[in-house]
Amino acid sequence: MNIQAINLKSAKRRRQAVAKSTVAGRVYIVAGFLFIFGMLALCLNYRTWLNKNIADIDKQIAFYSRKIHELDREIADLRLRKENLSSWAHVQNRMSALKLDLRRPDPVQLQELVLSPEGNDKRRTGRDDKKVAMVSGE
Repeated sequence: MNIQAINLKSAKRRRQAVAKSTVAGRVYIVAGFLFIFGMLALCLNYRTWLNKNIADIDKQIAFYSRKIHELDREIADLRLRKENLSSWAHVQNRMSALKLDLRRPDPVQLQELVLSPEGNDKRRTGRDDKKVAMVSGE
């Protein structure tokens, strides 16, 4: 038996196995790097998308904050205007400008509205609930 022939065949097989494993190993290594690079690119892209959305939301917050501030100022101005218009001095000036002859109402003209807890509205007048016939000629 030739020992050298057996060693050559096994060495040849080893070289072929190493060559095959080297190509397969390189493919796996390249695929692994590509996968890691793809995941890294995906994470960076997601982070960029989130930052863009955050910037858009910040712009909307600033816009609505300005709008709320303007509306608060308008409400304050309207309250002041309401207080000025409902003051007695203003009402008195308008009465004299429009020449209104205003006087206090008669007690018969007053009605008090009382709301009961059950929801039944009852009206009370300043006088008793007796019927009064109208007298003509007085």
